[in-house]
Amino acid sequence: LANIKLSASKLLKTFGLGLISIISVSLIFILLLITTVGTNLGIILILLYASLCLISVPALTIVITNILKPTFKIEKTSMFSLILTLVSIILHGITLIPFVGTLLGLVIKLIAIGLLIDMYLPHKELTEEEKVAIEEAKKLAKENREKSKKEKLEAKEAKKQAKLEAKEAKKENNE
Repeated sequence: LANIKLSASKLLKTFGLGLISIISVSLIFILLLITTVGTNLGIILILLYASLCLISVPALTIVITNILKPTFKIEKTSMFSLILTLVSIILHGITLIPFVGTLLGLVIKLIAIGLLIDMYLPHKELTEEEKVAIEEAKKLAKENREKSKKEKLEAKEAKKQAKLEAKEAKKENNE
């Protein structure tokens, strides 16, 4: 949990994983309960998922605290514990907001579940060739954006020049 980084795309990914997991576990649970052979397996599955739900928000609290660690220059364990407590209180306080709190609590829970699931999914490490190709693609995209911007500026200047010439020609025709 200490080396997890959260970004906007990662939050969206973990939210999606949490949403997919709650839907899929519910469907699998219902299917297993329908069959007489899978009843015990269904009960075990739902108990495991309930355990995952119970530890998800505290795990998210730890991740958020670890992200805040460099910001507040936390060195001591006592300070870490204080920040951890504050983050926990804030996350719980968000869920107490009337009307919106329930929805925000669900979003927090889904992000936390998705984060735990994402930790245990296998992640492919990029090879050096892939990293170089990505960097080259980024450079090419940046060059294309700059080229496009330059062309737009040139077109704008040409349009401005054409307007000035048209204005001058009209002025000469009027005289």
